[in-house]
Amino acid sequence: MKFSNIVFEEIDKVARIIFNRLDVRNALNLELLGEMIQVVEYLSKNDKIRALIITGTADVFSGGADVDYLENDLCKQPTTEIYKVLTEYYGKAALSLRKLPFPVIAAINGPAVGAAFDLSLNCDFRVAARSATMGSIWVRISTIPALGGMFL
Repeated sequence: MKFSNIVFEEIDKVARIIFNRLDVRNALNLELLGEMIQVVEYLSKNDKIRALIITGTADVFSGGADVDYLENDLCKQPTTEIYKVLTEYYGKAALSLRKLPFPVIAAINGPAVGAAFDLSLNCDFRVAARSATMGSIWVRISTIPALGGMFL
């Protein structure tokens, strides 16, 4: 399976999703989330895989949601469209991880903030490099955590 925003690998019984948008600190845009959802749906039907690792390219897990898209495009849409995008991409990506029948590991190799931090909370385990930084930065933008951050 080839993608433009993630790298997907299967090594023996372990699958790996690598966020691959280093030029924007692996920001979670709709295309990346769509590719991730596609892989997770494939894995949910694959009886050979026993674990999934999610990580980022180089030394960045993810800087969170693609703020340029949110600010310049999504926020200008009607409320119904915003709801649709948040549930069909961001929410679905997070919930799909929780539904997998095997362990999901977030290998946090660098910054994991905002939506990326919340996404990691939906994994069964989080393993962080010494250089990793994590944070729920929602108070800085006067909103509540997305992707289940408050609950998790």
